[in-house]
Amino acid sequence: MSYKKIEENMNLAKIEAILRERANGITIISQISISTNELNILIKTTRVPLRTADQKHMIKTLWGSYPYCCLTLTVFIAIFKYDGNFWDRFRSMIRIEKTGLWKTLFLETINNKGLVNFDKSGTQKYLNNILGHAGIPKANVKSFITDIIFPAIENNLDAEEICQEFRRGTHTYIKPYNLYKGVIDFIKMGDIVSLNLIDRCLQIWKEQETPFLKKSKGLIPKHLLIEFDKYLKENDEITITSRIPNPKPRLTVNPNKLIVSINLPIFKSNDSMLSDVKWLIVDNLNGNTVTIDTTKVRLSNNINEFLIEDYQKEFAVEPNKQYTVKLFLNNILVSEQAYDTSDLMLFNYQTNEFTGILSKEYKELYIIVANKYLRDELKLNSPTFIYNMNADWNHYSLIEIEATHIEEMKIGDKTILLNNKDSNPSLIGKQIDHITHERLPVFNSFPNILIPREFTPFFNNKSNWHIKINAKNNADTKIIALEKLKKVYTEDSGVRIILDETGLLKDMDFGEFEITLYGPLGTDVRLKFIVGKDIDLKITKNSYQSKMNLKTISFYTHRNYSAEVIWPNHLNVQRKHERSNIVNSQIECSTDQYKLIVQFTNLVTRESLPLIVYTKPYDIKVTYGDNTFFEGSMTDKTKMDLDEAYLHIDLENPFLNKYKSYDNHILLTSYSSGKIQRTFPKPIKMGKKSVIPLKYFNESSNKNNISLVYRIPALNKEDKRLLFIDNDWKLEYFKYKELDEAIQVEWKENFSLENMKLKVWQLNDLQKASKTVDLKKSQTATSIEINNPGYYLLEWEEGNENPFGFLLGDQQTKPSFKSDKYRIVKVNTDYSLSILTLLNDNHGEEYEWEENEFLGLMKSIQRFGQDYMQLLLEDYDSCCDFGIRNIGLLIQLLSNSKADKELVDICLKISGFQEWDKDSLLTCISEEIQPGIEEKLDEIDFDNFGDGKAAESFASSIPAQLNVLYQQTPFEDSIVKGFSHIHAHIEFVKKIKQNAGYFHQVEQLLESEKLYINGLYRKLKTSNKFDYRMFNIVNKREYFIQTFQMFEYPSLIAKVALFNRLLSIAEFTFTENDRKRIRLITKWLLQSDRNWFIHDLVYLSFLYENIQKQKKYNKERGTRSGYTSFKWKERY
Repeated sequence: MSYKKIEENMNLAKIEAILRERANGITIISQISISTNELNILIKTTRVPLRTADQKHMIKTLWGSYPYCCLTLTVFIAIFKYDGNFWDRFRSMIRIEKTGLWKTLFLETINNKGLVNFDKSGTQKYLNNILGHAGIPKANVKSFITDIIFPAIENNLDAEEICQEFRRGTHTYIKPYNLYKGVIDFIKMGDIVSLNLIDRCLQIWKEQETPFLKKSKGLIPKHLLIEFDKYLKENDEITITSRIPNPKPRLTVNPNKLIVSINLPIFKSNDSMLSDVKWLIVDNLNGNTVTIDTTKVRLSNNINEFLIEDYQKEFAVEPNKQYTVKLFLNNILVSEQAYDTSDLMLFNYQTNEFTGILSKEYKELYIIVANKYLRDELKLNSPTFIYNMNADWNHYSLIEIEATHIEEMKIGDKTILLNNKDSNPSLIGKQIDHITHERLPVFNSFPNILIPREFTPFFNNKSNWHIKINAKNNADTKIIALEKLKKVYTEDSGVRIILDETGLLKDMDFGEFEITLYGPLGTDVRLKFIVGKDIDLKITKNSYQSKMNLKTISFYTHRNYSAEVIWPNHLNVQRKHERSNIVNSQIECSTDQYKLIVQFTNLVTRESLPLIVYTKPYDIKVTYGDNTFFEGSMTDKTKMDLDEAYLHIDLENPFLNKYKSYDNHILLTSYSSGKIQRTFPKPIKMGKKSVIPLKYFNESSNKNNISLVYRIPALNKEDKRLLFIDNDWKLEYFKYKELDEAIQVEWKENFSLENMKLKVWQLNDLQKASKTVDLKKSQTATSIEINNPGYYLLEWEEGNENPFGFLLGDQQTKPSFKSDKYRIVKVNTDYSLSILTLLNDNHGEEYEWEENEFLGLMKSIQRFGQDYMQLLLEDYDSCCDFGIRNIGLLIQLLSNSKADKELVDICLKISGFQEWDKDSLLTCISEEIQPGIEEKLDEIDFDNFGDGKAAESFASSIPAQLNVLYQQTPFEDSIVKGFSHIHAHIEFVKKIKQNAGYFHQVEQLLESEKLYINGLYRKLKTSNKFDYRMFNIVNKREYFIQTFQMFEYPSLIAKVALFNRLLSIAEFTFTENDRKRIRLITKWLLQSDRNWFIHDLVYLSFLYENIQKQKKYNKERGTRSGYTSFKWKERY
């Protein structure tokens, strides 16, 4: 662009207009194009009004009316006239006495004009800002070229590394002895503008497109280009040799481990003579040195990779230290990098890499800061997450910020700028699912560039912007003005640059690319990416692989590509088949394998790129110490302590980018004994890793099993199993063998524990104390001395479960009967446990109980508890025999009003009381029946014993109707307390319709016993051995409801109650098998419908007694009157 020249005799107003036009879109004053002659005209013109006695007033007037004249004058005197002493030179040239007001107005004006303020509060803020806007003064350009540009290019340093060299003062590569102090201070500032100026200077010299003034016009201040051309003309034989760049370590933060480390890269080389690569890390404060060796791996494309062990890739560093990392090739030092740590460090949120730029605005950021700066609350609107750092950084905190406002964050004397807008250009396009690079996005075609409206440097002056495209596999660099490219405006008034239609990337379908957008200094945007066109990935598994926990990763690539796994190194790629220039390469790996590093090589260009291949959308696992538990794993408490366990979630797979806009979180839930214990939601971010401590889920008792499940709502529709922790020791296998007066026991356990004990209890002699066998860890066999035949319970338990148990001694008086922790063995006997315990001695002889012995037996059974009583009830036939044989002792105990209620309940359950005579029956259940029952029975309407119409009505009613019927029907608890016969029918229908468990129990009983009960009932009824009136009452329960077959159950209750009453009066009528089967069915009914059964049993008992009384009365009456019988009258 051509501008109007500044000529002699122009006044300041005309010069101001010219300079204002030239300043359009600049960020520093030196970008204004002005010649030495024009500067001299400006100096002379400015001197005129300053020839006054009131210079202070005139200075204010000049800055108020001609700000660009004053700015240009100040800065370009520094550029063209600066010789190391600026203010003396400046005063002499414009002839002012005092510079204080001029300095102040200079700072105010650059702020008002939106220009860069390099130093806001330093002691040299005026000079630093003037020299910052001057850049490199003309007199110092030659030294800048020789002392900075050349060594930086030769050693592959960028602007930030040069800045760090100056700040540290090490001068390993840079020797700034001929630079002015002001220039050195300018470089040390590390401002985004100063860094950008140095970067552009480096790029211009690297590209060597001359003449510089013509080819690079507008990139850097004009005076620098002129001096560059001048130097090249005077030194036309000079050559700059840039060595092949070596990979550079990176200073990073690990937000999961909460440490800072130097990350060492993989070194690649096609030099066949290179055999040894090693890194040396030196702590410059104490001189400690760590040597890290590498392992050489030869790839198929004649490239050697020198790999570092995983545990050495991240070298942990300490705060406020300086480290030097040296690279040696065949024992020759080829590279040296320095890294500093401090009390305030900024890290890129996406790459976790250190960035020292404070002048940039950040939307997302990691900050490490010493805790001493956090004593006051951070007054921010944006959400911040603060984590305590680990290891040597435990006095520091990691701050994670995602800006939701435009604001400033003050930490100590530093200011960090936050902006919630995506204010920088970015790449948009379709990334390859499941494939990415360590630092760069991977697209399956060329992306577009999105320039948001908030990127004001572009929209303020679009004409000054250019795009530069560089392909790593192509030495050519292409530059084009953005004005010439096709642009599409977005709904948000942003601009989308269509790269694919530029022709700049033609025939570049694979490789690494770098795009630089440049305009005003300090606004450069560098975008790097990888294009992997025609790379397709699929993950499959067949039935065999499913069984073997394997899967296949298939790559479909162009035949010009090769692929090989470089990590993990035990995996190999197999080229399966080729069709239409497409090759299918396959890798078989474990299902748990989350990602691989696969080196793709373009066989035409020989460019190789190590890409990360994800084999599943995300990875989730639990770590405890050195152990890793993948999703769905099972473990036990000896291998896991949730207090020290961590959940790791890796969401870096680019496949998940589409979920970034969701409010993402993971919902963790723990279950214990089938019940939810705790639920814990935790925010997570797509594209990031998260580590979550699991101590929140550690159960206090540590006794029950714990099942952890998780759900990420964006990805999972239902809970997924994470980890099952078996806290419950149990037997998995058991067998024993009888020996002479001993048994040999063998077992298998789910896991081994210290201090296990095996306790032995004799179940048929409850007075005997247990014996204890101490077990060693992992012991699974032992011999136990057994002197007497009988039943023995072997129970394994953890020793010292109570930490104060040694003070109490062994006071355990019964087995715990914990599931899967005990086994029962039968030694040298054919009798049941009930027979040996209740009826016989150990040798099978019938035993008569004395009163005291009997009471002791009952109390021992009570002490051993319900589990033991259930063992006795397995032989219920013997229990009933025990009750009949000892009815006197039982009645004595049951009729004692002071007897223990639990003891009474035990006696009832194991005594078979339902077969006792009426009086004994009423005595033992007196607490359950209505008082004065004999007098009330005459008033009971026994037509209601069964009602077919009512039953049919109940069967057709829905639960809501049954509820109404239940409430409206009078409650007649005439026999059993709290039991109403009609309400029992209603409640029965409700339970059948609403309680699945009860329904299946009744259904099973009917299926197994209905035919037998009905057959026995008909047999007894037709035998003519019992009065027909007993059967007539029971027949009232014969309901025939086709739509409700379950109504056969009330009839079954009545029939079994009748069988029990008949057993008590005519046991000889029943076979032994009948008796045993009736008793088993009775036991079931007493457990499920006790009140109903007792109701029917009591009534039938009274009915039988009344019938017998009437028969006796009729017999006596017939004898007195001469008639033998009145039976015929009763039947008609």
